[in-house]
Amino acid sequence: MGRMAYDLSMDSTLALAWQGYEFVSRRCERYGTDVFQTRLLLEPTVCLRGAEAAQVFYDADRFQ
Repeated sequence: MGRMAYDLSMDSTLALAWQGYEFVSRRCERYGTDVFQTRLLLEPTVCLRGAEAAQVFYDADRFQ
């Protein structure tokens, strides 16, 4: 397993507000991956997309 891509921006909150739903897809395309780490409201945040990401998100044992 390789290293996770990391967005070098100090904070991506404004980019997320500006781009909306497309923010994650655009960054994933930029980094050539389906998962990357960024900062939102200065907090480390992992963003992911795809079918496997959806399975994780909808797993009732992981989220409430």
